[in-house]
Amino acid sequence: MLGMKHATPVMKAQGSGSIISTASVAGLRGGMGPHVYSALKAAVIGLTRSVAVELAAFHIRVNAICPGGIMTPIFLGGRQLKAGANATLEEALAPAFAQMQPIPRAGVGRDIANMAVFLASDEATFVTGQALVVDGGLTVGRRRLVDPEQSPLRQALDDLVDDG
Repeated sequence: MLGMKHATPVMKAQGSGSIISTASVAGLRGGMGPHVYSALKAAVIGLTRSVAVELAAFHIRVNAICPGGIMTPIFLGGRQLKAGANATLEEALAPAFAQMQPIPRAGVGRDIANMAVFLASDEATFVTGQALVVDGGLTVGRRRLVDPEQSPLRQALDDLVDDG
């Protein structure tokens, strides 16, 4: 949104436009990131909504994309991979991501890009002021097992209950 000062007059003159910011699920829900990061991403969402109200009369849409677990170097926290590591970041983290959210895979940059393409398209001309979550269901709840008979809860109950 830093370029908004220059882009907005052009968008106002043409009577349309789409501004897309990047927030995070950490800005929507506690415990998803460090405090400062979460607070800043929540601020991006708030700014997105405020600007959306201001620019809606000019048919300029303003939305935020809130990624969840997307396979990027952010998870390294500025650290480097060990020299001679046998696995890439993606190979090392993919199994963890597969267990964290209902869709059993890590998100990738293309998932975020696809949302941005949608928001920039004419298909989204009635979408503004939204924080759109792209997280494989992470914020919806934990992943359920395909076979409920295998759940830890079911196994614990089976040990306690007499079905006979």
